[in-house]
Order: sequence, then structure tokens, then C-alpha cells
Amino acid sequence: MWFFRLIRWPNLLIIILTQVLVRYCVINPFMKKAGAISHFPFSLFALLVLITVLIAAAGYIINDYFDIRIDRINKPGKMVLGKNIEPRQGILLHWVFNILAAVLGFYLAYRVGALRLGLVFPLIAGILYMYSAKYKRSLLAGNVVVSLLSAMVVVMVWLFEYYMIRNTGAGIDLFASRISVVVWLYAAFAFMVSFVREVVKDIEDMEGDREAGCKTIPLTAGIPAARNIALACTIFTMLLLAFGQYLALTQGLKIIFWYYVLPVQIMMINLLLMINKSVDPVDFRAPGNLAKMIMLAGVIGMQLFCLTLR
Repeated sequence: MWFFRLIRWPNLLIIILTQVLVRYCVINPFMKKAGAISHFPFSLFALLVLITVLIAAAGYIINDYFDIRIDRINKPGKMVLGKNIEPRQGILLHWVFNILAAVLGFYLAYRVGALRLGLVFPLIAGILYMYSAKYKRSLLAGNVVVSLLSAMVVVMVWLFEYYMIRNTGAGIDLFASRISVVVWLYAAFAFMVSFVREVVKDIEDMEGDREAGCKTIPLTAGIPAARNIALACTIFTMLLLAFGQYLALTQGLKIIFWYYVLPVQIMMINLLLMINKSVDPVDFRAPGNLAKMIMLAGVIGMQLFCLTLR
């Protein structure tokens, strides 16, 4: 079980679920409604999901490698690297996963007909390495990198689908713009919720981060400033959801989508209140967990497009 804890298997399952729902509950229903068919076969889509999971797993391993000192303070009971497995073995796993992902990524890009897309995967792997080695200890950079990568999990599915359709010569003007709007809205939602969670997590992990010499927002500007940033980002995310509700109504989607987003908005309000009343680092654990639940709720909500676009 230590191996599955090392690669954060619940997070990997969420990544798989996210990409499956993006394809089958957002992209495919829009295409079907426009009278188009997918040119991205299931085998290549499954390969994309596998590559994403490999890169994410490698990222979690290298993050634990550079965080051994911090984790001994923040979460000694949850440590795997340096306890159940030697750090050097973790590095080996990290490289095996990344090399395999890069090779499969270039094969996928070749099959899609856009070989340059293969560069995306080693680039993401490199960013994850730099995040663990440097960016996460820098002011704001680490928060932004993690949030961008969360958004990329959503965008990657449409990116490869789009190039596959375009290179087959099929017309895409009828549905591509609508799909792009929905995908980018979900990506923006993923970015903002991830950013809020990262800021909250930085407050919670202040003790270990201070020992490791990190320059996170709460350590540099103080807990009140970090809390205010999290509050502002939460409010912006609520406005983003409201914009999504407006688009759903103006585009003729069924009212069920409106009623789904309302509970998510209620969860966002609760998150806002929880962050606002938190004072000590330990108080921010609950808002961090709620942010995870909001992210999962947003992902699961994609299946409603299957109903609204019938």
C-alpha cells in the first residue's frame, strides 16, 4: 500500500475521472448536438489519460523527495519516501514514469498528426520538477504552477481532440467555439479552486515551510494577508460560477444545470466563511478539505451536460 500512497492514488483517480467526464460529458455531447463525430479513438484517449497519470505520479514522487525534511515536521505519520522506500528508489521511479510518459506522448502526438504536441509532456514534467525543487519555496510561483497544472488536466483532452479533428479535415466551426468556452470555464474554475487550496495549505504548513526556508505568502506577508488573498480568490471563483450560470441559461441549457451550480455556490459561500473565521494554521485544515470537495463537485457536475444537451 505504500506505493499507492506515494503516488497519491485518490488524486490520480480524480484526474482520470476529470478527463473521462470532459470527453464523454462535455465534448462528445456538444459534437453530437452539432451532428459531428469524434475522430479521436478511445485507444488514443486512454493513452492520453495514462500519460497524464504517469506524469502526475512522477510529480508526486519528486515532490515528496524534496519535501522529506518538511514532511518530517508537517506530517511524519504520512511519510512514505524516506520511511517505506529509499529516496534513491523514489528518484528512479520518478525518471521511469517520466521517460515512459515522454515516449508515449510523442507517439500520441504522431498519431494525432501534430508532433509538436509531444513536447507538452516533457515540458509539464520539467515544470513539476522545478516546482518541487524551487518554485514551491518561492513567493506565489509555486501556487500558480500547481493551479495551472490543475487546469491543464481539463484542457489537454480538448487540445488533442481539436487537433485530431482539424487534421482530418472535418468542419469544426459549428461546435468548437462552444466547447472551447465550456472547457476554458472549467479550466479557470480548476485553476482558481486549486489556487485557493494552495494558499490555505501554505498557511496550514507554515511550521515545516519555515524550517525549510520557504518564502510562501503567509511566511512572507503574514497569515492575515494570505487569508485575504484566499478570500478574494474565492469571491472571484463565485463570480466565475455565476457567469457560467448566465451562459447556461442564455444558451438554452436545461434548468437542471442552474440548480446544480447553486449547491456549489453554497459550498463556496461556506468556504468563504470558514476561511474568514480561521486564525491559527490548524484552523485552515477544514477549508482546505472543503476546497477539495468543491473541486470534486465541479468535476462530477460535468455529467449534467449529457442531460442538458439531449
